[in-house]
Amino acid sequence: MSLKNLLISVLAAWSLVGAVSAAPAADYDPAKTAILLIDPYNDFLSQGGKAYFLGESTIKSANLIENLKNLVTAARAAGAKVVYVPHAHYEPGVYDQYPFLNPTQSSIARFAVFEKGSWGAEYHPDLKKQPGDLEAQYHRLASGFAGTDLQALLVGAGIERVVVAGMRGPTCIASTAYYAVELGYHTTLLSDGIAAFGQEEVDAVVNVSFPTYGHKIMRTEALIAALTAN
Repeated sequence: MSLKNLLISVLAAWSLVGAVSAAPAADYDPAKTAILLIDPYNDFLSQGGKAYFLGESTIKSANLIENLKNLVTAARAAGAKVVYVPHAHYEPGVYDQYPFLNPTQSSIARFAVFEKGSWGAEYHPDLKKQPGDLEAQYHRLASGFAGTDLQALLVGAGIERVVVAGMRGPTCIASTAYYAVELGYHTTLLSDGIAAFGQEEVDAVVNVSFPTYGHKIMRTEALIAALTAN
């Protein structure tokens, strides 16, 4: 291994240690904590969804649906906010004013992912929005904050800590988490509360990128214990 690669590995390891140990679990006051549930659409999370086959292996290996269902149920019972952070629905012409489509936008347009009015653009049946939950405006690319009212919703609810969960690891999950940190929120990533298009994408977020800027990495059961302990 070259010196450069060794230094990168060491720095990544140091960052991961810092992220994992950044805050005591007891600090998760439900009244000041929000679960950001990102893109829990059938097209991502349900058998038969247009992008399900791409994420199926990581959805199953993380036990994602069960973890997210337990998470939102416990969060609601504890008094934490569940905030839906949905990607914009696709419809013909939606990208006509975009001079340069990126790979995600091109794929959405080609396969009509999250198509407006379709089953695929509905929330997974185990993750339906409930009374008292919040729902941000649609984001157009990756960050749940960019061009939406998510920040206003969190401020209005008195939120200080956000927990990021859902799909897809290196795009909407990473972008929303990064933006949350930029805005001053204590930001937690659930290592078994996200999925992506292959384990290497999940590993890149959990083991490499998030530890360089995020505050805390937890498993879902640990976060639930922290919320219910209060």
